[in-house]
Amino acid sequence: MRQQIGSMRVILGDEEIVEDAEAMDLDGAKIAFELRQARQALSDLSTALAAKQGAIGATGSAVELEAEAELLREQIQQAQEGSEVLDLAMTALRRADETLRSRFSPQITADAGLLLSKLTGGKYPNVLLEPGMLLSVRSEDGAVMRPAAAMSCGTADQMYLALRLAMCERLLPEDAPLVLDDALVNFDDNRARAAIDLLTELAKKRQVILFTCRKFGD
Repeated sequence: MRQQIGSMRVILGDEEIVEDAEAMDLDGAKIAFELRQARQALSDLSTALAAKQGAIGATGSAVELEAEAELLREQIQQAQEGSEVLDLAMTALRRADETLRSRFSPQITADAGLLLSKLTGGKYPNVLLEPGMLLSVRSEDGAVMRPAAAMSCGTADQMYLALRLAMCERLLPEDAPLVLDDALVNFDDNRARAAIDLLTELAKKRQVILFTCRKFGD
């Protein structure tokens, strides 16, 4: 347990969090759940220890009760260390997420804008990526950003397809294949053809596998 705490403190040191594979593999929801459980277990153990200590005081000197109390103290120590590990893991995860956003978000947003422009024939060249992976778009001649939720299903899917492709291009190794499962389900024929043209262009650099129920002509 102490080794885990030491490892987490190294992760939270002066080095860039995003470069640490251990930090990037952390599951935020799982850590948060385990942290709640650890804190509850710590509270339960503290209550049990207080009860044992009270029983010892009431009976004078009970060797068996004192042994149980000592065991509870050891369990509390372990629970405290586990809680500390989870606290540090949550901090590492938050910092890794912040570093990832600050480092890659502007690049990915720019790439997504170029890809969306190709998908929409230049109609939507400007994309804004907000926290929570929320996308907004501005038309070529417009001044107001419009969120994906305000767009048609087809256009919203184009926006998120452009974002996924941009992230894959930036974050995946060059030899990693790109697998898309029915990503064109809400595309009309024109949108689908534009998407196929874009994927064909990307396939010159990496393998692209597209699963779809659509039929395409020659």
